Amino acid sequence: MIEQTVTAPPVGSSALLGLARMSKHWPATYRNRIPAKVRMAQALGPDMWAILGRGTPRIWVEKDAELAVVCNQHGAMSVVTPYGNLGVKPLECDIIEWREPNESERPNNRINDQ
Repeated sequence: MIEQTVTAPPVGSSALLGLARMSKHWPATYRNRIPAKVRMAQALGPDMWAILGRGTPRIWVEKDAELAVVCNQHGAMSVVTPYGNLGVKPLECDIIEWREPNESERPNNRINDQ
C-alpha cells in the first residue's frame, strides 16, 4: 500500500471555505459527513496533462495511494498531491476516512444557492 505524506489544509483554510456554503446538492450518500481521506482505485493524472508543460508527470497519484481530500460546497472531491489538487470522481477512489462537519459546515446552516 502506498502512503503519501501530503495532508489536507486545516479546517477553516481557504481550500475548505466552500463547506460553509454546503449546497442543496451535497451528496445524500455522504450522510452529512465530509470525506477526509481516500484510497485510489486507479492511477490518476490530470486530464489536460499535455498543456501543463515539460517536467510535469503524467501520473500524479498511484493506485492504492491513500490521500487527504478536500471538498467544495457541492461535495465534489479533490485529492491533495505534491503537484496540486486533482479532482477525482467517486468511481476512481474509495472514501476510507470521514470527519464530522463543524458548526458552520452543518447542513442546517446552508444558504440558498444563487
